[in-house]
Amino acid sequence: AVASGKKPTIIAVMNESFSDLSVLGNFQTNEDYMPFFRSLSKNTVRGNLYVDVYGAGTCNTEYSFLTGNSTAFVPENTRPYQMYVNYQTPSLAKNLKAQGYETYAMHPGKSSAWKRNKVYPYLGFDHTYFYEDSFSNAALTRNSYVSDRATYQKIIDLYKNRGSKPQFIFDVTIANHGGYNVGTSGMEQVKITSMPNQKSNVEHTDADEYLTLIKESDTALKEMIDYFKSQDEPVAVVFFGDHQPRLDNSFYEDVKGKSLSSWSNEELQQRYITPYIIWTNYDINSQSGKNLSVNYLQTTLLQTLGLKTTAYDKYEQSMYDKMPVLNYKGAITSDGDYLTLDDAEKYNTQVQNYQKVLYNNMFDKHNRNRSLYLLKNAPDGKTDDELRPYLEKYRKKYGNNTLMNVVN
Repeated sequence: AVASGKKPTIIAVMNESFSDLSVLGNFQTNEDYMPFFRSLSKNTVRGNLYVDVYGAGTCNTEYSFLTGNSTAFVPENTRPYQMYVNYQTPSLAKNLKAQGYETYAMHPGKSSAWKRNKVYPYLGFDHTYFYEDSFSNAALTRNSYVSDRATYQKIIDLYKNRGSKPQFIFDVTIANHGGYNVGTSGMEQVKITSMPNQKSNVEHTDADEYLTLIKESDTALKEMIDYFKSQDEPVAVVFFGDHQPRLDNSFYEDVKGKSLSSWSNEELQQRYITPYIIWTNYDINSQSGKNLSVNYLQTTLLQTLGLKTTAYDKYEQSMYDKMPVLNYKGAITSDGDYLTLDDAEKYNTQVQNYQKVLYNNMFDKHNRNRSLYLLKNAPDGKTDDELRPYLEKYRKKYGNNTLMNVVN
């Protein structure tokens, strides 16, 4: 598409708690819980995505995708959105703006969650849509959270009303948010029918509810992809999960037939895997089994679409070639060797050098080499002074709206 002079619309969906629990071990269900996602093979790049958080901490996966920076080395439970992001932070949105894109970000939860009402403008998004202004009357899932379909319809509406610039639309969903004891009335029910390694007598109703939600998400994804399949203009969708759900520990112990305390480091790493896919409605070279950690995802996306990359992207590609997985639980080399994060930090020169680059990019504002991380024409984001009137006006208009008050 780029070679023919037409940049594709880019839609990035980070789907709340979307994961394939079969990476943990063997269990059977009455039906497939993600049949459409599994069926996508033509014009796709796909694999396992290794993230830095489990059961919560959505914003860390979000941050890593949008900046390319791993959060494996920040203090435990640290959230860069709340502590490290400012208007000069390099980002995917800014580098796409330098290539002519108009940028949009949406999240159907409260605007203040993880400071997204400030972070999105900091990171270079031109337009933002939150629960208060865009989704307060949207259809809900489990009578609790805005449905995936509602956000996908917003994406389609933005696409239908696009101007002359190509679009980058980033969507952080909320429908599959825990806990998983609310009930899924009206949905196609998925139930675990057998667990060969099960040792307890527990009925894993929370896992059943979670898998039912994933089936609902899979169906909604199909509806969105089917719409963009029919479009003549080039469109690319990158879809991935932010983290696995936090289920009762008995589920994990029954999947493997042993207590969590006896899981190896490699087995614990499996709880930090979600699936990802890059799909286009035009011809690209398909690839499956391209496993990577989330800090490499934006680079993989840009290369797949033939868009311009920064020196930092090229550096991360060289990292990926030798160490395709580097996350909070450890590292996996291109030879398949597993290292704990502690060993990687102590003994691997490549990781030690990467930490220095991360420091320069994330923290060293006075000495940051801007040209490494941003394309020549990439803008800064909105400053605090520029944001203050908007945030105050927003607070006055929506300040009494207390629904959907969840940290996602």
